[in-house]
Amino acid sequence: MITQRENNSLKDYRVKKGFTQAMVANVLGISVSHYCNIENGNRGINYFYAKRLSACLGVSVDNIYRCLGY
Repeated sequence: MITQRENNSLKDYRVKKGFTQAMVANVLGISVSHYCNIENGNRGINYFYAKRLSACLGVSVDNIYRCLGY
């Protein structure tokens, strides 16, 4: 059986975990507006923050970058 790959956004992953943008921004050590820009695709993310975000949301770094269109 062939399964379709999930096309979740960062927001989807965050909401599934029950986190607010402020909570994730705090974990990453960045401002809420900075995280909001990342989540909305208006700002890129380096590997250091992608790794921390993947640990926070429980998804792979590849999924983080996929969500951002990399």
